[in-house]
Amino acid sequence: SGNVTVTLPLAATVLGKRYTFTRTDASGNTATVAAGGFETIGGGADITMAQDDVLVLAAVQSGDWIIL
Repeated sequence: SGNVTVTLPLAATVLGKRYTFTRTDASGNTATVAAGGFETIGGGADITMAQDDVLVLAAVQSGDWIIL
């Protein structure tokens, strides 16, 4: 229990890979996915997931993750 932050690897090291995150609880805790280093996720440093959220990310270029 408690807040959780997952930090992604650098996109350049996993080009072509996809990562899927699913939040299934209804607690008041936060579930955050953060970009590594100076990279971004859809233009931001991180994304906080809401209850029952599914987040799919792809590493398509060095320095940036896109949200699918």
